[in-house]
Amino acid sequence: MRLFTTSLIGFLMLSLLSSVAVAGVVTPHLRELLESTDESTYVPIIIELVDQVDVEALKAELDAEGVFTLDERRVRIVSALQEMAESTQPAFMPAVAAEEANGTVRGVYQMWLYNTVNMEAQPGAIERLSTHPSVAFIYYDEPLELIKPVHGEPAPPIPDGTEPGLRAIKADRVWYELGITGEGTIVGGIDSGVDGEHPALTESWYGNVPGVPWNQAWNGPGTFPHEENNGDGYGHGTHTMGIMCGVDPATHDTIGVAPGAMWIAGDMALNGDPDGQPGYLIMQWMAGLNNPPDVCNNSYGGGSCQTIYYPYIDNCENVGIVHITSAGNDGPNPSTVSSWADRTTSPLNAFSVGATSAFPPYGIAAFSSRGPSMCQPNPNSIKPEVSAPGVQIRSAFPGGSYVRYDGTSMSGPHVAGTVALMRQANPNMTVTQIKQALINSCIDLGDPGEDNDYGHGFIDAFVATARYAMGLPNLILLEYTLDDSDGNGNGRPEPGETVELVVSVFNVWEGDAINPLAELIINDEFITIDNGLVEYDDIEGDNFGDNAADPFVFTVSEDSPGGTIPITIHITTDENPLDYDLDFEIVVGYPQILLVDDDEGADYETYYRSAMDATDLRYEVWSTITQGVPGEEQFQHEIVVWFTGDEGNSLDADERQFLMDFMDQGGAVFITGQDIELVLEDGGEDFYHDYLKANLVEADRTGLVVLQPTDTEDCLSGEWGFLVAQGTGGPNNQSSPAVIEPVSNSGAIDILKYRHPSLIEIGGIKYFGDYNLIYLSFGFEAIYETPTGERPEDLMAQFIDWLADPCDTTSSVAVEQTSVNVPAQLSLEQNYPNPFNPMTRIHFDLPVDQHISLKIYDTSGQLVKTLVDAPHRAGRYTLTWNGVDEMNQPVNSGVYFYTLQAGEEVQTRQMVLLK
Repeated sequence: MRLFTTSLIGFLMLSLLSSVAVAGVVTPHLRELLESTDESTYVPIIIELVDQVDVEALKAELDAEGVFTLDERRVRIVSALQEMAESTQPAFMPAVAAEEANGTVRGVYQMWLYNTVNMEAQPGAIERLSTHPSVAFIYYDEPLELIKPVHGEPAPPIPDGTEPGLRAIKADRVWYELGITGEGTIVGGIDSGVDGEHPALTESWYGNVPGVPWNQAWNGPGTFPHEENNGDGYGHGTHTMGIMCGVDPATHDTIGVAPGAMWIAGDMALNGDPDGQPGYLIMQWMAGLNNPPDVCNNSYGGGSCQTIYYPYIDNCENVGIVHITSAGNDGPNPSTVSSWADRTTSPLNAFSVGATSAFPPYGIAAFSSRGPSMCQPNPNSIKPEVSAPGVQIRSAFPGGSYVRYDGTSMSGPHVAGTVALMRQANPNMTVTQIKQALINSCIDLGDPGEDNDYGHGFIDAFVATARYAMGLPNLILLEYTLDDSDGNGNGRPEPGETVELVVSVFNVWEGDAINPLAELIINDEFITIDNGLVEYDDIEGDNFGDNAADPFVFTVSEDSPGGTIPITIHITTDENPLDYDLDFEIVVGYPQILLVDDDEGADYETYYRSAMDATDLRYEVWSTITQGVPGEEQFQHEIVVWFTGDEGNSLDADERQFLMDFMDQGGAVFITGQDIELVLEDGGEDFYHDYLKANLVEADRTGLVVLQPTDTEDCLSGEWGFLVAQGTGGPNNQSSPAVIEPVSNSGAIDILKYRHPSLIEIGGIKYFGDYNLIYLSFGFEAIYETPTGERPEDLMAQFIDWLADPCDTTSSVAVEQTSVNVPAQLSLEQNYPNPFNPMTRIHFDLPVDQHISLKIYDTSGQLVKTLVDAPHRAGRYTLTWNGVDEMNQPVNSGVYFYTLQAGEEVQTRQMVLLK
């Protein structure tokens, strides 16, 4: 019987036809089967006729004619295929009819998608038909099996939900950032049927479109899509279709990659389904539709290295239908990819999909079939092509319910749905272009490059659509330059300076960035933007551009405390739905804190930055990996916070020297890390004992988890509750912190003790003297919990307050008696460091108990700050001033005088604040 008839459109060139007048060949596989088959048994076969359309030549002709729209090419190719069948099959069909009349042949299908006549035939009829001169080959039509999920469980509907797998492949970014949902496209499924009444699918069935007859949208029993519960694959087709395009419009429960797409489906004879059609018939039905699908998902196979389906699939793709197939669920052993996913005729044929987790790092599923394929003509070819989420995938199930399934049958529809997104963005994108774009946009996982677990990698729907389907640009930050030549010209914006900013961007994709308009965004109260909107010249693909002709300009307030300042450059371009936010940071001035990252790349920096940001502390980050050892320029910071995490090779001799020099100049240091005591094995005894004021009691102590403050009744200790320094709430990196103790008679005291087995093991000390110090013999980053409610950021703020102002955390001045020995005479020493920014120390000797005052004046003689005005006992004192006036506001750079008055005696010295 004839399934489809149409007249040829245009002239079918004779060069497309080839004829070979020889008898057909029964393939070896079929021959072997016939030898053991009873003469009365019907065997499913596919008879390939000699005459076939040379489709590759026809496509070349269409290219030469400039016919590039998919619709035009489809009409020409379908017409050629149908004309070939119409003109050549009549010579063969009388022989088939004679066998039918004898009862030796049944179920005959005349195919035009590929010029074959398919049927069930008894062995004798097969031998007789093979002698006909129209016959080229006779193949065994091997039954195909559904690739069934390996696990399933009921799942609830989730109103306003978006499935993790959709977010993993960035489909949600395609919807919201590009405005692409698959609208105007059609996805197809060859599967076990589809529940057309499911709330996530009923409104998107193509047969619901006015004017579209049911048989243009459904190929199966009846006139409405459904799924019969008459085979062990029940529910599979509904589930796979849901992953491609499912969404409940009433609840916005989104389970599909392309929720704006329509769908059609065919019910295939799989796994005992008596009502289904052969797969090649459904493929032919799809190819001949007035509006064929953009993509067809396939999740079935059988045997290994089956080739007979190849021409049908090829011609489906020749008319523009992208075919996606699941790799199979027979992993993790190698060479387990199912047929026809194991095809090796070209790098893009049989586009097979492996299964991964839907959550980072998207690990390959154990069940996912692995390559290589051992099929001819290229055995040992890597398989699969790509991978996508296929574990615990929630989608539709017949009856309006939902289930979660595991299987590559779930990963394939993620790719098919992505094709629909790409086709909406670019309706004339060819099958080859789409497949290559899917590969090129993959995130490489597993072994570098293509491998037999992930293939080319994990699909990225956003890049595939934006870069390859839409041809958009993608602008990234290349570099930036700061010009403060109107200030001191050191390249660092500082208080009072006006700065020009030039930002160079690179267009890493192929599309051109047309008329880029860039806006400078700085959210800092001490920075004023003077020129924040600039235009760039067009930036072609794979090229860079900058705003050197029109720099951004901003001014830093004189009162700025400095800090690490986030910068955003927001760029828009013409004819592009995407905006680009280029984010980076600049350092303004020399803020209070220098945060030194010495964890050898372990990324514990985020814990410190979070703690400081939460309490509005100002800091500069310094990485020893990328920047080396800090230099003298960094002495302008008041406090150094130096962390080593759990890295045992930190604090080399040069780094220790910087810290010692910084402390020698009166700088305050907070140093923390698990293995700092290892400096004792590297010639660091003087640093550890003389500067950190610590003795090592025991290294690599295990089981030290909870810490408790030591109650020393001063302005730091005892102000927080218990601290948990190990466990799942933090980085969990402090497995072997050290037990320490203060050096005797050094002035250092303990501030933290481990509560295991009792409060006798010290984990933190502090020192106040010529410099301020807090040393923790574990990593501060591990503190993540306090049962009394304090947060790590609260503790960080207390540490910084104490380091800046050891006794009175509400004042800008700190005074401490460093010796009770009675000096011989009144003496006011030169401040240190000098010049300073913003902190300096002043030492003075008081020979008798008496009332003293220490005041600071500017060059006009105006009082700036009263540091001390109270009775004091005789002794030696150290005072700290952090450069603020009576209103607690930072003072300007300049020369200042500090005057000590004790009774009738007055002494004055000069100092310089240099910002």
